[in-house]
Amino acid sequence: MKFKALSLAISAIFSTNTLAEGTKHDLPPMIVSADFRPAIALETPVSLTTIGEEVIEARNAQHIEEVLNLAPNVNVSSGASRGQYYQIRGIGERSQFNAPLNPSVGLIIDGVDFSRTGGAGTLFDVESVEILRGPQGTKFGTNALAGTINLRSKEPTEEFQVHAEAGLAEYNTHNLGLAVGGALIENSLLGRASIYTHQSDGYMDNDFLGRDNTQNQDEVTAKGKLKWLAAKNLTVDLSYLHLNIDNGYDAFTLDNSRNSLSDDPGEDKQRTNALALKADWQPNDAVIIQTEATYAKSDITYSYDVDWGFDGQFAPGLFPFIGFDQFDRERGPDGKDRQDGTHNRVAKQAAKAKTMRLDPFGTGGQGGCIDCAEGHINGCENQPAHGAVLAPVQGKPYAPDAKNDGDAPRAPAHDHEQRCGDRSTHAAQPVLHGRVG
Repeated sequence: MKFKALSLAISAIFSTNTLAEGTKHDLPPMIVSADFRPAIALETPVSLTTIGEEVIEARNAQHIEEVLNLAPNVNVSSGASRGQYYQIRGIGERSQFNAPLNPSVGLIIDGVDFSRTGGAGTLFDVESVEILRGPQGTKFGTNALAGTINLRSKEPTEEFQVHAEAGLAEYNTHNLGLAVGGALIENSLLGRASIYTHQSDGYMDNDFLGRDNTQNQDEVTAKGKLKWLAAKNLTVDLSYLHLNIDNGYDAFTLDNSRNSLSDDPGEDKQRTNALALKADWQPNDAVIIQTEATYAKSDITYSYDVDWGFDGQFAPGLFPFIGFDQFDRERGPDGKDRQDGTHNRVAKQAAKAKTMRLDPFGTGGQGGCIDCAEGHINGCENQPAHGAVLAPVQGKPYAPDAKNDGDAPRAPAHDHEQRCGDRSTHAAQPVLHGRVG
């Protein structure tokens, strides 16, 4: 009996293996477009992760921040209304920088470079998100030294298609989207258009102002695509993207709760119009000639309450820090940032007129002067060199010794008492250095 039971068990094992071999399922190949030419993902010589529309819809993802955690070695930092600072393999931005710089992780949307403007990564009517790890400078330049995130919207098709979606959620969250596509001229011109709006009051409550929408999200995305089938071996694509993002930023609390006490909540805004024109010509099976031209213009405002509190929250003897920072950026068609500088608004209310501090980035908008609430911000004479700091006790600026600090310039003497009167009425404040986080 034991021998018979063993024979039956061995027979069952072999029959199971035979059944498994006979029920193979061939998965459809995944096409990647982030390389110079479309290719099957398994044949693309790069470390990549592709997130398709099925995953995006299953997660009900509204923004790229909600799907990037599926990719290994990819991190997202917030520091804004959304997670819009990306790192790949530990390299990349973690927060807003004062001066424009080339990011290490590029963000490409339908061929347009949106690096350093991660708020643009909305996901309605997006076909795939491709994350390429490792240097991609050959195609994307200096903005992709650590990798690239490539968003590809759905392409127009010959068949008429309509897609609509709506959603409701907590925190007064609601969204509505509509996409329509099909043939405009049969076998010649295809088109697709979509519009999507997402609104939410956010998860923060501002107890000081009595508001529940200081961390709100108000986003409108509109897209349009035309595909001209000029010949069997020539196609011309035109893409348009409009973004109107009007979000709030009031996310930090001293007790790590969801109840803010900020008296001057920040903003995270973006207005963008972008165009991309691409032509593909394939004279034979071995050669593809591709030309691409893009245009994008963005106006971006990023601001926040530096002290994340209100006047009178702490006793004057504790020398409370008070301030507000705002970054206004304009990104032109040449892809370069033009930033007006850091606007440090210290005197947010008349009651704060006895507060002064140094511009934390040494710019002050006009050269790095001590900001004073008496009304002459950036008006002091003998402005210190960039990098000068304010000694918290004496209230005097300090410059590093040029002998001990390479070529660092020595700041000239700056007698703040001559401009502001009695120094005892100005509580010297701790100084913030570095970048905004």
